[in-house]
Amino acid sequence: MNAVRTLLAAGAVLLAAETARADFILNGTQHMAVTTAHNTGTLLDFGWADVLGPGYIANANVYDNARLRVTQPATSVYGKNVLTARVYENGHAAVLAGRIDYLYTYDTTTAGVSGGLVGYMNVRQNSDAFVLGGTVSTLLSQHSSSVDIRGGSIASLENQATTTADISGGSVGTLAARGFAVVTIHGMDFQPMGALSIVGDEVNGTGVLKGKWANGTPWSINITANDATATIQLDVVPEPITASLLGVGGLALLAGAIRRRRQA
Repeated sequence: MNAVRTLLAAGAVLLAAETARADFILNGTQHMAVTTAHNTGTLLDFGWADVLGPGYIANANVYDNARLRVTQPATSVYGKNVLTARVYENGHAAVLAGRIDYLYTYDTTTAGVSGGLVGYMNVRQNSDAFVLGGTVSTLLSQHSSSVDIRGGSIASLENQATTTADISGGSVGTLAARGFAVVTIHGMDFQPMGALSIVGDEVNGTGVLKGKWANGTPWSINITANDATATIQLDVVPEPITASLLGVGGLALLAGAIRRRRQA
């Protein structure tokens, strides 16, 4: 009898655990504002979840064309909005505020960070990542993925295999280019430091590279790895005053063309 009770109790525990693992599933065009704690959340089809301040998801799985957004700073006892998020197929993930500890993207997914904090971001396969603001502690780009950095702060950026990265703003602490990765830095006033050198438009060796973004903001990147098969290239953008003059010149040419057309 005791053995039967033990088996029944164990079955109840397993059933409860299974139920907890499937806290919520969104499909079709269902939308959910997450304001409580969940162990697992699964988003399918065009499902859409916004994780608000008091909300928490330990494991978020995004499939199809579904969307996961973290929109408010975490106020729960967990100190974060999402522990681990995995995005597959054509799914989307966006961090506008708050915190995701681990974010993984696969297939042809898209992930964007414009605020808040992502502890570890792993961009894989053919997925795309955009960093416009916020903070990413570690960003690892693998396979044939791409990264576009226009703002925010990234402590460590590593590109492997045949990945591409475009950096035109923000702050990047360390940069590693491995395999056949291609990293393009868009800026001006480039200055190689230490053993680093610039040949043509390519950066050779490792060391600190300094420069300015198109808006004149100074920056410094510590290049810690630069494989012979990888490419770190520089794209010189015009200074703000030059860009303004080009714009004025373009307008003058256009006005002249209009006047000539009227006189004809």
